Amino acid sequence: MNKKICLNRCHFPVTSLGYGNRVGIWLQGCSIKCDGCIVPETWDIEPKHVVSVEALLAAIKPWLQCADGVTISGGEPFEQPAPLMSLIEGVRSVCPGDLLVYSGFTWSQLRRRFGPIIANIDVLVAGPYIARLRTEGCLFGSSNQEIRILSPLAERRYTAEVLWARSVNVAIDGTSVRLAGVLPGKALVTIQQTLRTAGFTGSLTHDPL
Repeated sequence: MNKKICLNRCHFPVTSLGYGNRVGIWLQGCSIKCDGCIVPETWDIEPKHVVSVEALLAAIKPWLQCADGVTISGGEPFEQPAPLMSLIEGVRSVCPGDLLVYSGFTWSQLRRRFGPIIANIDVLVAGPYIARLRTEGCLFGSSNQEIRILSPLAERRYTAEVLWARSVNVAIDGTSVRLAGVLPGKALVTIQQTLRTAGFTGSLTHDPL
């Protein structure tokens, strides 16, 4: 039976969340709800978010075939362990690149509870976002978070240059502007002010710290 997964959005190419040109998959639903989370709109689940893993994989297959890798974020991916595993297996069958997954759970929690899933991941960014520990890292937002390099492919790809080179992807969807990347400090406020100076109006999806 095809599993269902709660999905927020997908995007390609994403160059700010890992090595090369990547497929970005944001899952929906998170009970951790870190203060200062940049995507609080991914917390709650509604019927509109539910899709089949099979349909999702079919939709992104052309991207997977030419991508350098896939980044799965959220929401909290590991709160959907069975669909997440099915998604990872489907990605692996098409994309030869690396798989990077974000989680708000700690490394010890993930290793204890989700060993079979972790065994299929190349890079894991683990730990909750803690605003007072905010850092300038590229792939993580606060200094308590850990980056675990879990495969030989990841060891070759994720050099210091990749881990610390900060960038942001911008996608415009109708009247919405979506950003992909780990943003430092007051970056969202600065972006909003810049857009207003250029004549655009809008609001942020969270209260900036």
